[in-house]
Amino acid sequence: MPVLEATDLIAGYGSGDTVLHGVSLTLGAGQVTALTGVNGAGKTTLASAVAGRVIPSSGKVTFQGADITKMPVQERCRLGIVLCPQGREVFPSLSAAENVRMGALTRPASARKAAVEDVFELIPALAAFRNSRAGSLSGGQQQIVAIGRALAAAPQVLIVDEPSMGLAPAIVDSVYEILGALTENGVSLLVIEESPLRLVDLADHVVVMRGGEIVMSGGAEMLQDERVLTAALLGEEAMAE
Repeated sequence: MPVLEATDLIAGYGSGDTVLHGVSLTLGAGQVTALTGVNGAGKTTLASAVAGRVIPSSGKVTFQGADITKMPVQERCRLGIVLCPQGREVFPSLSAAENVRMGALTRPASARKAAVEDVFELIPALAAFRNSRAGSLSGGQQQIVAIGRALAAAPQVLIVDEPSMGLAPAIVDSVYEILGALTENGVSLLVIEESPLRLVDLADHVVVMRGGEIVMSGGAEMLQDERVLTAALLGEEAMAE
């Protein structure tokens, strides 16, 4: 049984503004699914629908076989479905450690302190600036804080939206090392990147979106296929040539 499954999702942000047009997606336990496609393909909307930030007008989302389509985002987080959003969204006036503690608020009170310390153990680099105000940190450090905050919620499914955006290559390498370590603990990952090249060594499964629909899906070997890369990086016009 898939750990999480979205079926025939139709979703958008207002009357007549439909972004997803019958999208279906399956996440396997402990696997990494790479979700890619050009800007505006619907990737973030799909992530938001799975995480509960957007409630679809039609279709279904199930987690471990249970229907969670109408479940609010905070309840999904308690179940273990956690979104690390595009743009990081740290609390700038709080320290890095306080940001991580915010992620643990979905856990029982007795488990929160240990959850935070587990994050610092898993991400030693985070400990170096744990007392620094998040708003004063670099973009790469904020990304690490955002991931740490998500991990404090003890995710079974972690959705990471554009983790490499705006970061130097060395920092991106550090971020992806952290993501790779999570799979060893059985966490299922949905990693969204406009450019799929970063995902070659991480992904088990690849999904390419265009125009609010999934146009290609398959194993990680797809990332070695020039046609797939062209579709993901350049979109419909390139596929038509």
